[in-house]
Amino acid sequence: STVPQSSFQPASLSALVTTSDATPTTLVTIPVPSNTALTLEGIIVARNSTFTDSTGGFFNATAINNAGVVTLVGSPVVAVNATSTSSFNVFVSGTNLVITVTGIVSNTYNWKSIYSTSSL
Repeated sequence: STVPQSSFQPASLSALVTTSDATPTTLVTIPVPSNTALTLEGIIVARNSTFTDSTGGFFNATAINNAGVVTLVGSPVVAVNATSTSSFNVFVSGTNLVITVTGIVSNTYNWKSIYSTSSL
């Protein structure tokens, strides 16, 4: 029997974004190829420009693309550690897994994520 080919991206992928308000902002978009299951995992860290507030944590999500229709497998695990109301989330949008970050009104936040994917 033949094992299907899988794809693994090493944990050296990163994404950066800056927010200045409480509007959810896309940090990274991961396409889920047709007829593929994909797991995304990683960490996020953020700080405001005055170094008085920070956010961090980790995420893990699995999605499956069945002939162009992407759905989550279970619920994403998202653990946010924050000194305020800043946050992040993982969800499906179209045929992608998307990570969004949300800062605080009138505060500039710098966000960074290190993440990896594995698909089959």
